[in-house]
Amino acid sequence: MVIRPRLGHRFHAAVLEGDGVFLLSEDGNRRLRGDVMEALVPLLDGTRDLEALMKSLRTRFEASEVFNALIALRATGCLIEGPAATAADDVYWEMLGTSRRDADARLATAAVEVRAVGCSHRDMVVAALDRHGVSTGPAGDTLLVVADDYQNPELAEIDAECRSMGRPWVLARLSGATAWIGPLFVPGETGCWHCLEQRLRGNRPLEELVQHRTDGSRPPVVARGAVQASLEAALGVLLAHLVSWLGTGDSPGLRGCVTTMNPANLEFGTHSLVRRPQCPSCGDPDLYGRNLEAGLELQDDSVVVSDDGGYRVVEIQQTLRRFQELVSPITGVVRDVRRVEIGGGSPVQLYVASHAGPALSHPRARFYGIAGESGAGGKGLTDLQARASALGEAIERASGVFQGDEVSARASYEQLGDRAIHPNECMLFSDRQYSDRDQGRTREGGMNAVPYRFDPTVELDWTSVWSLTEGRHKYLTTQYLYFAHPGPVEHTFSFADSNGNAAGNTMEEAVLQGLLEVIERDAVSLWWYNRLRMPSLDLSRYEEPRVRNLMRYYESLGRQVFALDLTTDLGIPVVAVVSRVVTGGPEHILVGFGCHLDPGIACARALTEMNQVLAILERLEASRGRIPPDLLEWLTSARLADHPYLAPDPGKTRPFGPPESLPTGIMDHIDECRRSIEGAGLEVLALDQTRPDLRIPVAKVIVPGLRHFWARFGPGRLYDVPVAMGLLDQPRAEEDLNPLPMFL
Repeated sequence: MVIRPRLGHRFHAAVLEGDGVFLLSEDGNRRLRGDVMEALVPLLDGTRDLEALMKSLRTRFEASEVFNALIALRATGCLIEGPAATAADDVYWEMLGTSRRDADARLATAAVEVRAVGCSHRDMVVAALDRHGVSTGPAGDTLLVVADDYQNPELAEIDAECRSMGRPWVLARLSGATAWIGPLFVPGETGCWHCLEQRLRGNRPLEELVQHRTDGSRPPVVARGAVQASLEAALGVLLAHLVSWLGTGDSPGLRGCVTTMNPANLEFGTHSLVRRPQCPSCGDPDLYGRNLEAGLELQDDSVVVSDDGGYRVVEIQQTLRRFQELVSPITGVVRDVRRVEIGGGSPVQLYVASHAGPALSHPRARFYGIAGESGAGGKGLTDLQARASALGEAIERASGVFQGDEVSARASYEQLGDRAIHPNECMLFSDRQYSDRDQGRTREGGMNAVPYRFDPTVELDWTSVWSLTEGRHKYLTTQYLYFAHPGPVEHTFSFADSNGNAAGNTMEEAVLQGLLEVIERDAVSLWWYNRLRMPSLDLSRYEEPRVRNLMRYYESLGRQVFALDLTTDLGIPVVAVVSRVVTGGPEHILVGFGCHLDPGIACARALTEMNQVLAILERLEASRGRIPPDLLEWLTSARLADHPYLAPDPGKTRPFGPPESLPTGIMDHIDECRRSIEGAGLEVLALDQTRPDLRIPVAKVIVPGLRHFWARFGPGRLYDVPVAMGLLDQPRAEEDLNPLPMFL
C-alpha cells in the first residue's frame, strides 16, 4: 500500500452525491459507488498518510471499510504516491506507467547514437534529441538509424553488429508521403531486421522484379518526397516513441512494431513485427526441416463445433481473429483483404486477398504463368465465410512458397530407390504431352504448362512427405511441393500447384480440406475430359435458405442453374453447378465445383465457387488483359449446344437430401476419405507446410493417381474409371479427350 496515497494525476474526480464518484481521464472513465468512496476520494491528495485518512473518516466508517476501499482503488490502478501534479509531464509519464521522477532519472543517464543510411537527416535528428535533453554520441546504449528505405542492404550489417553487442536499435524513415517509425529491435526479444526484410520482400513483388531486371543491388527507393513540415511531423512522432522507450524502458508502439503516419491526411497504422523462429539470422534455420522429419501425427480429438460452410473445430469468428493477425502490407504475409461487390443487394459473398507469393523474377516464372501480384479468392454463403476463405487461401499459398529450409535430401531418383515417388505419378502427364513439349507444341506458362521429361539420373532437391497409408516417410521433388523452388530451368521436371493445399484451425482440418480438394479435382477431370453425361441433383429439395436465396438471384439474372452429381467410384459426394443465360444473346456459361461428405455442403461450395466466376464475368471488359485466354474464350463464346456434357443426363435425376449418417469428428471424416481412397488401391500422403512464424496449420495432401483437373493425360483413372462405372463402353483415346483444358 502506498504511504501517502493520492489519485493518479490523469484523473479528474467528481463526487455526485448519491450517485458515486466519477473519475474522468483521457484513457477511460470509471465510476466508484458507495458512501465510503464519496467521502474518501476528496481526501486523496497525497498529503495524508493511512493513519490520517482513517482518523478523518472514523466517525462515519469502520477502519476496515476505508482500508478495503483503498485496496480496491489500488487494484484498479487509480492510486499513486506523492503530492499533486505540478506539470503536464507528471500526467504524461503516469499514463505510461511510471513517474516523472523515475523517467527523468532514466533520461539523464540515457544516450543515443544516431546514424543516417542513404539519407541526410542525421543532423536534424541529433538537434531534436539535444532539444529534448537526450544525450547523443557513439557510446549511446541505443542506436537510432534513419534510412532512405527499410531494405537498404547496409542495414544488414547494422543489424548483425547490434545483435552481436546485444544493443537495441530503432529504425525510421522520415521521408515519403507516409513516414515509417520503428521498429525497435531488441536482440533476443523481438524479431531482427532480417525477419522484417523477409516480409517486406514478399510484399514488394514489383520492386523486387525491377531490381532483378535492372541488375540493381537493392530495390528502387520510391519514398523520396518530403517537405520540412512533413519531416518535422514524422520526427515528432519518432521522438515521442523514443523518449517513451528511454524514460520507461518500454514502448509498445515502438518495440517490434512499425508505425506509419501520413502527416497530410493524419492516417496512422501499426504493423507488428513477428519474430521468425526459423530466421537464419536470429532463430533456428533448421527448425522447419526438423518438423518435417518428425512425421505427421493427426490427433483424434477434433470435435466439430460448426458446419457452416464446412467442418471447423472453432467458430468462424475465432478463425478470423487468428488470420487477421497476419494482415499487413508491411509486416504481414497477407497485404490486404477486400470485399468484391457484385450488383446492388446481391447475396453473393466474395473477398480477395493479396499475399506474398513467388518472386516475379523467378527463372521459371513463365511456368507458373506469373504476370502480377499474387492473389487469393474467398467465397461463402456469409460475409464471414467469404472473408475467412480468402484469408485462409492467402495464408495457404504464402506458406507454400519456397524459403530455403524445405530440402530433406539432395539425390537422384535412382539413388533414393523405393523411398522416392516419381513426380509424374502425381502429375500424370502423357508421353504425347511430353513429346509435344519437346517439339515446342505446348504452352510455356500458365495452368496447363508441361515440364521437362523427368531424368532419374539428375541430382535434385527432395522433401520428406508422410505416408498416412504406410506410416512412413517418402520423398517427392521439392520443386513439386513448393512454389518457386530455385534451380536450372532445364531441370524443371515438375512444378508446384495448389491442388490439395489447405489451411485450417488445426492440422486435421487442413488435411481434411486437402483430401476433399484432390477428390473433387479428380472427379472433375474424369467428367470434363471424357465429356460424360452425369445425373442431375434435384435442388428443389435443398432447403438451405441462403442457397435458395442465391438460386433466386441467378434466376433474376435470366439464368438457368442446375447441378450435376460427379461422384466417382470413391463414393465421396462431388457436385458441379452450371449456369447459363437463357434470355437470349451469349450464354456466358458459369461452372463451380464442391466436394464434401455432406452433399449439402458440397453443393453450397459449388455454388459459391460459381459466384467467383460470375465476378470475373461482371468485370470482363475491365479485366480482359488479366483473364487467362481459355477462360476468356469460354465466358464469351461457350454454348450448351456445343458442350452437352454440361447438361444432366436426361432421365437421370438423383434426389437431393442429407445422408443417413455422417461421421461426427474431423478425424472420422479423414478416415472415411482415406478408406475410400485406399480402397481404390491409392496411397494418401501429406506434407506439413505450417510455417513456424505464422502458426496457422497448412497441409498439402498428395494422392498419386488422383488427377488435377488441368490437362494431365497420362494413363490411369481418367481412362479406367468411366468404364468401370458403366459410363463408357471403352476408354477414350487421348486424342478424343476434350480439347478444351479446364480453365479454373
